[in-house]
Amino acid sequence: MKSTFLTPQIHPSSLLTHNSQDTSPNLAPLPNPGADAPSPSVDVFIFDDSYSVMGHGGADPIDRRYDEARFALRSVARHCRTSKAMAAVWHFDQPTSGDSAILPLKQWRNLQAFEAALRVPTGSQGSSSLGPALKKATQLAKSMPSHEIRLTILSDFCLTDHNPAEIWARLEHFPGNVHAVVLGVDDPPRELHDLGITVSRIAPGDEPGVVAATLHHSLTEGRPGRQLAHRLLRISEPMSLETNSQ
Repeated sequence: MKSTFLTPQIHPSSLLTHNSQDTSPNLAPLPNPGADAPSPSVDVFIFDDSYSVMGHGGADPIDRRYDEARFALRSVARHCRTSKAMAAVWHFDQPTSGDSAILPLKQWRNLQAFEAALRVPTGSQGSSSLGPALKKATQLAKSMPSHEIRLTILSDFCLTDHNPAEIWARLEHFPGNVHAVVLGVDDPPRELHDLGITVSRIAPGDEPGVVAATLHHSLTEGRPGRQLAHRLLRISEPMSLETNSQ
């Protein structure tokens, strides 16, 4: 199975506006996420807080991914009418008190819990190992068989797991959808493209809104009538260079 590859396109800053309904400035409103999906789902976002991402010269030294994730969650949450759409925000560092619980997007008070988790956890060791969080996500998927589990991982994928091949295999066989959002790396690991998962690449010089649009793509999977931020996303099959029909 070939991977779907998403590459952001760059656009003039004049296209960006301030949306007073959200806390993130200078971002154009995201498209309509559509209606609630008929089946229950859980979107799990896992964030890499390692030095290669957070440090000076890293993939995201100013925490842009957190600001834009907050923007995307709020944008979709305001359209939720049922409690079927749920989400969680986790981190590479495990265990940590910085993870959120699994909560419905519909309830606005839950956004406070998500937003509290959308930052580097206090006492973070800056782990570059995906294994512990991936194990936690796999256990979640097995414990909620009636829910569609969607795993979105934001990382530079410079992993330090003892057995990287095992991590790739676990991602390939994860009991749900996997979206790898590669931060600031010109050449993502070749293995990502051979797993049959969705892959996006975010470059440090990309316009504001690219991360939000990419996470909006994850959050709206399966929602009838959803619209995507096509001005920021180009979807293709990297192995064959064929345009994806989505």
